[in-house]
Amino acid sequence: MSDNNNFLNDDIETLDLSDIPEAIAAMEETGVIKPIAEIKEAEAKQAEEEKKTDEIEETKKEPEKSEEVSSDPGETQSWDAIHENMTEAPEDNVTPPESEPPKDGDDTQPKKKITSEEKRLARQKRRQTNRIIAFTVFFVIVALIAIGSIFGAKFVSENTDKDEPVAVVEEITPAVTEPVIDMTPLITQEEEEQEEEEPTPEVQSEEELLEEMVTNMISEMTLEEKVAGLFIVTPESLTGQQAVTKAGDGTKEALEKYPVGGIVYFKQNITSADQIKEMIDNTVSYSRYPLFIAVDEEGGDVTRIQQALKLDKIPTAAELGEENNTITTFDTYNSIGNYMKEYGFNLDFAPVADVLTNPDNKAIGNRSFGADADVVSNMVSSAVKGLDEAGVYTCVKHFPGQGDVNGDTHQTLASTTKSRSEMESCELLSFKAAIESGVDMIMVGHFSAPSLTEEPLPCSISREVMTDLLRVDMGYNGVIITDSMSMAAISEYYGADEAAIKALKAGADMILMPEDFELAYNGVIDAVNDGTIDEHRINDSLARVYKVKYKDTLQPEE
Repeated sequence: MSDNNNFLNDDIETLDLSDIPEAIAAMEETGVIKPIAEIKEAEAKQAEEEKKTDEIEETKKEPEKSEEVSSDPGETQSWDAIHENMTEAPEDNVTPPESEPPKDGDDTQPKKKITSEEKRLARQKRRQTNRIIAFTVFFVIVALIAIGSIFGAKFVSENTDKDEPVAVVEEITPAVTEPVIDMTPLITQEEEEQEEEEPTPEVQSEEELLEEMVTNMISEMTLEEKVAGLFIVTPESLTGQQAVTKAGDGTKEALEKYPVGGIVYFKQNITSADQIKEMIDNTVSYSRYPLFIAVDEEGGDVTRIQQALKLDKIPTAAELGEENNTITTFDTYNSIGNYMKEYGFNLDFAPVADVLTNPDNKAIGNRSFGADADVVSNMVSSAVKGLDEAGVYTCVKHFPGQGDVNGDTHQTLASTTKSRSEMESCELLSFKAAIESGVDMIMVGHFSAPSLTEEPLPCSISREVMTDLLRVDMGYNGVIITDSMSMAAISEYYGADEAAIKALKAGADMILMPEDFELAYNGVIDAVNDGTIDEHRINDSLARVYKVKYKDTLQPEE
């Protein structure tokens, strides 16, 4: 505000009144006002006519002496005297009333009659006064216009670029007089309303909830608990007992010391429906972490529950493949899943996804859906969906395809001679179908595939097979588990600890049935402690394991 006041004072002090005559001349030329010369000429003519009129009237009347209005008519009078004379002088052409004789007792002298000369002088004084008033008003108006022009030009020059021409006063006026609306209160009010509103909580998806839960769980686990969670073992391997058919204090103490990720049961562990239910229920209750309760229930000859409990016979995979009916295959595996669930099992190491391109391969035989890769792919997809609908986790086997292998990995290190391109057009197709159907686990075989690896290693400890091919190239994000590490293809060449370490480093998430569980378990812990295995590698695998275990237990918030 102080800067604006200084600006006004500077403009008034520097106002040049010498420009006013030029402004008056311009206004005379444009016809805004009459030229002063014409006004004076008209007034002179009017005065002359009035003088002649007065002389004519004087000649008609008798000359009378009148009282002098002023001591000297030609003397210049003050503004107060002029004003007094103007108020006392009668209007032009008004005949003064004749003097009335004084009444009795009235000492007042009769008024003298005003002469024509006096009236003429009065009229001159009035015209002079009017001219003074007119010129005064005129100069005030001109001065106001000049000051307004200066202020307007200043305002426009401050609010426009220097290169832009100054607009005409009439064009500036609307911009200057237009009211400016202050939006600040409105914006502030809106911001206050937004701050007062309670933030709407974001609805987390089931996947986000699962991720959060798993991350929190792993962060609270010790290294020993994490490592134990990557093993699936038999109840005998866990407790050190033979042919375990009951879960009691020995199982409870073993699970407290080794909180493994899962237990796999065979025919020897099942004696009756009630017995298996009770054993599984007790085992689950003893574990502080959720368990995989697994079994091989493929159908045909590999049906641990069906054979032990003498349930209805399940057709072989080969028979289902010959029928080539996806509905029949779905129903078959759905029924398997239902009775598994009834007894307490939640993980089936099935179906077999191998394409039987070598008819002499007895290790696979009728466990495969056949030699046609497309048929096998369709059957595998239906089997995975059937088990999943029953609420049972699925694990297809034996990646990358053991149907062409020339031996039995239970007894020796077998291999396949197929090239990668041949496997991509045949063996790998059924595994792709399983991935697309949402399979939870993929089991990697112990045979070698020289076309896929630089060294003739078993696929179950090969990084090229598990990480590069399955995880990266095929985009699989589920759990990778090894085949039983007690098979001769592994146990004849590697110690239990060495095999487990190699498998985890190569990309496996879980170790199935090591030949010596305690040795394998302690070997992995030592490998993490000495930096052979990064603990992040353990955390990543454990996270995938628990995402499977908890996938059906959480629902997104409403």
